Amino acid sequence: MRIAVDCRFLGLGPVLMTRGIPRYTQQQLRSVLQLDADNEYVLLCPPDGDRRHLHRDIRTAPNVSFETFPGARRSGLADRALTLRETEIFERWLIRERVSLYHATVPWLPVATVFPAIYACPVVGTVYDVIPSLFPEHLVPGLREGWFVAVEQLRRYTRLIAISAVTARDTSFHFGVPPERIDVAHPFAERWFRPLDAADGRERLARLRQRLPLPDRFGMTISFVGFRNKNLETLLAAYQHLAPSTRRSLPLVVVGIQGPTADGLRTAAQRYGVERDVIATGVVSDEELTALYNAATMFVCPSKYEGFGMPIVEAMQCGAPVIATTAAAIPEVTGDAAWLVDPNDARGIAVAIEALASEPDRRESMRRAGLARAATFTSEALGRITLETYRRAAAAAPREAARPRVAICSRVAPQPGDDARWSLELAQAFSARYDVELFVDGDGLPDVAVLQRHRVQHVSALERRQREASFAAVFCVPDVRAGGDSLPSPLRDGSGIAILHETPAADVARHLIDGSRAVIVPTDPAAEQLGDRRSGVIAILPGVADPLAAQPTLQAEQARAHVGITTETFAVGWFDATDDTSAVVAALLAFADLCRVCPQALLLVGHPGGVLPPLMTSLATTYGVLRSACGARARQESPRSSATLTDGVGSRPMRAGACRPERRRRRYSATRCARWPETTSGVARWDGRDEARTNTTSPPRACWRATSARWRSRRRGQTAHAARRPTSVRASPPAAGSLRHHRRCRSTRCARSRISPATRSRR
Repeated sequence: MRIAVDCRFLGLGPVLMTRGIPRYTQQQLRSVLQLDADNEYVLLCPPDGDRRHLHRDIRTAPNVSFETFPGARRSGLADRALTLRETEIFERWLIRERVSLYHATVPWLPVATVFPAIYACPVVGTVYDVIPSLFPEHLVPGLREGWFVAVEQLRRYTRLIAISAVTARDTSFHFGVPPERIDVAHPFAERWFRPLDAADGRERLARLRQRLPLPDRFGMTISFVGFRNKNLETLLAAYQHLAPSTRRSLPLVVVGIQGPTADGLRTAAQRYGVERDVIATGVVSDEELTALYNAATMFVCPSKYEGFGMPIVEAMQCGAPVIATTAAAIPEVTGDAAWLVDPNDARGIAVAIEALASEPDRRESMRRAGLARAATFTSEALGRITLETYRRAAAAAPREAARPRVAICSRVAPQPGDDARWSLELAQAFSARYDVELFVDGDGLPDVAVLQRHRVQHVSALERRQREASFAAVFCVPDVRAGGDSLPSPLRDGSGIAILHETPAADVARHLIDGSRAVIVPTDPAAEQLGDRRSGVIAILPGVADPLAAQPTLQAEQARAHVGITTETFAVGWFDATDDTSAVVAALLAFADLCRVCPQALLLVGHPGGVLPPLMTSLATTYGVLRSACGARARQESPRSSATLTDGVGSRPMRAGACRPERRRRRYSATRCARWPETTSGVARWDGRDEARTNTTSPPRACWRATSARWRSRRRGQTAHAARRPTSVRASPPAAGSLRHHRRCRSTRCARSRISPATRSRR
């Protein structure tokens, strides 16, 4: 077999090469190479990675070669927008180089592109823990999305290697991976972690004491402030419970890359009154770490979660008595060789420290038990299990497509929150009978929910996928503003079916009709407009399913209570809010006029962070509706609103009069939310000139169109001060009884909701 191994961890720098993912991966490679001389191993390194950081046994192995990771960029964080493009580059390389198996040793790193899925060959992935899922606060928002994509790729891997049985169990539980696809291969402590003779130990400590005030007796831990799973603060609290004499005779040595968190450690120690009893070492070499393990009176691991806990095995192999916790994989690692305490019990940890500090016989007994336990983790076992996983993954039969395949090509990555939702609805409908593959022409990555349902690739993969197995149909969502010459090839050679979100110009429409098998549009008037040129124009209306239809009343009330909305509150959801200042002004003014009729109305503004953006906060304060507006996470909280508000502006705002009414972008949210009454601001750029045009955009029986006179005065160039006096809403506002009626009845047939004749008046 030709096996490609991901070595992008070399981009982390020399400091981290001896810990965590880099150490385990190098152990795994060395162990496999000691047992396997037949297979060829291709190590894929980052462009700026220093291969000298790899162990000598790996660099000099005769069946190892090196390649630069295909498509990888030099230094810096991975660019999520280029994920699909770089995934296709990598898949083509795997096919061209005839790779039999790919080992994804780094499912997720900030410096490496996270591939949504790899289909070119069988894939084995390594799982180290599920900490980002259990402690999401450790990840900043930009990295959190990368972790979610990594979880999706783990689910698609042929087989997984977990570093402990607990990690395997948690991977199956949290990520839904079948347990039979996960193998467990424990790491081991390197041979240089060993008991030192007295002279060697004194020599190493003497060099270390030149920069650190190390006493003869001390407790030791490897931990970091700011990582809740490491639980260092509980250990500091335990030291607070120790007798002052014990703290003075047994200070705590904290080993780790404190770096920017050094001040955090100092502050935390001061908070517990033990700052004089804590010594931070900073970065230490393996030689110095071995000396510290040997000299420590005891080693303490207070963690709340560890995927394995390598320092525990290293400490036991050096002969240090270990105090650890009962959390996660730690009991699996320690067996009966450590004193285990609940991770939240600071007093229990203090009792264990006091006992070991005063009982040398117990320390000696635990020392012998630790040495025996550490010997059970071996290089031979790690290599044997890894090789067996390789063989089982390579022998796994590829999944054959049992159904016809359909391709949907879009110029942008479809997201559940924009007009491309219609394309996603079509894809979901096709999924009932076809295997759907989405192809994106451009940069960007779809929402994780899209990745869960469909195979998503860059459009450059379309031709390759067609050669592998032809599609039953190819649907394309073209950019009709770019002109007929820029249409994708399936819409020029007659093999594709066009999906239009808006009516194109005459020249583009001619190209589409002449070059495609059929054209799908979202409204009947659009189909009639294009249908006279060709009979292949089909109107497929977006769905209008009520998200609360399947929820009992109690669940709906609980959903409102979750965001602090009572059952009597008339909540207006604005879940397609834009950053366009003019649209924000128009929508907030319309809501302000609504508040005159219904003072208790509440505006839920959809925003990824669940908070009001600064622009909206400022304008809401200006127009006196700040107390009635709050942020909401759109997809989670939209079913909890009584009505929706749309600003009337497409995802690409257009100047007023920039195009004829029949070419205006239809508002998806107006149709999607037709089972709620909809409050729509009458932005001039979106208003229809006649009833027919208006009805094609918003369901007339489900909308109250409000056009604020203040908006029109602002459009005429008047200052904000000219809009001080109260103004009326052009459309007749609903009565309070009507609002209550809408709260009870979400049917689109509601006779009490009408479009005012004022909607049809001149602008």
